[in-house]
Amino acid sequence: LNGFKGWQGRALYDAIGFAENCLLAGPTGTGKTLLTYAVAQAHKLHLVLIEGKEGMLDMDFLGAILPQENGSRQWVDGPLLRAMRDAQFSPVLLFIDEINRLPREHLNLLIGLMNPKSASVLSDMGIKLEADGDFYTVEVPMTSEIVICPTAHLRIVAAGNFGAAYAVYDLDPALRSRFATLIEFDYLPFGDEVELLIERTRLKAKVAKALVKLAQETRR
Repeated sequence: LNGFKGWQGRALYDAIGFAENCLLAGPTGTGKTLLTYAVAQAHKLHLVLIEGKEGMLDMDFLGAILPQENGSRQWVDGPLLRAMRDAQFSPVLLFIDEINRLPREHLNLLIGLMNPKSASVLSDMGIKLEADGDFYTVEVPMTSEIVICPTAHLRIVAAGNFGAAYAVYDLDPALRSRFATLIEFDYLPFGDEVELLIERTRLKAKVAKALVKLAQETRR
């Protein structure tokens, strides 16, 4: 998995293989993003990224109505809807980085989305499907379009830095319950981090040890 060191690599690879949604928790720089990209590649999943951030716009999440070159205005999909439309036809991994920086309205939409509906329930709602199974659904507020994709085609992985040291939103328990697997990350032990640094940079051992010691003191 692209040289990732730690038990978390196998844990995430196996969880994605079992079609589980995963929450990755740990401080910045512990490999959450690196590992997610590597696992998506290993499973041959198309990866779509959503980045939580201050001042996040609707276009950064679901989508928005935007002006076009011809002067008209029309709906343009954001990454969430792009992932769902792609997942109608092929496997997709939706990676939500810094999930606890998402604004409340986006978190509420995600909670609803991650509550799958069966084909029979959708049929009762007047939505006819050719396949059985469970589906993720989301309604586009500005257009009233309902976008549907099979849960078997969409894996959702979210990552966040949790704790008093980070200025982030608390993760809603309802959203936390949507993730079957929680994987905790931390910085590598001194020896393992030195080994990784030498492997990636070909630095001399003495220099690598000094740099890792400095990094660990800075984190502390």
